[in-house]
Amino acid sequence: YGRLGRAIFLGLPGNPVSTLVTTLLLARPALRKLCGGVPDSPLALPARLHGHIGHRPGREEYQRGKLTGAGEDPVVSVVGDQSSN
Repeated sequence: YGRLGRAIFLGLPGNPVSTLVTTLLLARPALRKLCGGVPDSPLALPARLHGHIGHRPGREEYQRGKLTGAGEDPVVSVVGDQSSN
């Protein structure tokens, strides 16, 4: 992000999933604030994890998953290759 004269700009990554995550976490809250609004809190749903998530300690990561059983016992499963290539 930055400024060019009076214009504010925000660059997004080229990977479609990375672009969506960056938009939801950074761009949307910034645009809401610039428009005089209050950023929304991220949606958080408690759910049980099915399977294993590879993760480097000390680094916040976002991974694609699929939510099933959205009722009394929601379960999230990791889907597909998580690399950004």
